[in-house]
Amino acid sequence: MIGIIDYGMGNLASVRNALDSIGTQCKIISSPSELNEVDKAILPGVGAFGDAMVALEAKGLNDAIIRFAQTDKKPFLGICLGMQLLYDESTEFGMSKGLGLISGKVKPLAEHTKGLSIPNIGWCQTDGHGKSDLTCGLESQDLCFYYVHSYFCRATNRDIVTGTLSYGTECDAIIESDNIFACQFHPEKSQASGIKILQNFSEL
Repeated sequence: MIGIIDYGMGNLASVRNALDSIGTQCKIISSPSELNEVDKAILPGVGAFGDAMVALEAKGLNDAIIRFAQTDKKPFLGICLGMQLLYDESTEFGMSKGLGLISGKVKPLAEHTKGLSIPNIGWCQTDGHGKSDLTCGLESQDLCFYYVHSYFCRATNRDIVTGTLSYGTECDAIIESDNIFACQFHPEKSQASGIKILQNFSEL
């Protein structure tokens, strides 16, 4: 059973529909007790980093997520803003602390993308790096996904970055660190390639 975490800032229906399409058991959850009952979890997200952290803390989900992923070591996937929240901190609208599950920072694209549109919205080719559980079964030409973001992630440990996006600077696109996974793009909106990402996660 995969729990899709509802904290008021995610495309829950799109993620659930994508998982339903491949026959994966899933349910939307919104409390620490519900999180304890699932085998894997997905943290989607759309919006501002600081607001999202406040929303997670208000529901007591920040500490519950850390226990789930770091202590219990259950498979965990962050999507878009949900990926960014896993990092140490973000400078979006001032400095905000993240969940700290991935060592690194979230930075504004605008500082590195002169002449490029901000936010970056649309289909972008992603570069794969090394062995990947999430992209297993996809060829390099299939790594084209749908992005919507104004900030980008930069992990301290580059060995856990299995996918990058070049958009004025190198952005972390896919993270795989033991049981912790993340993608900056929206797999639920990325057609067959994105569905394959979710299927691979569900079959871990």
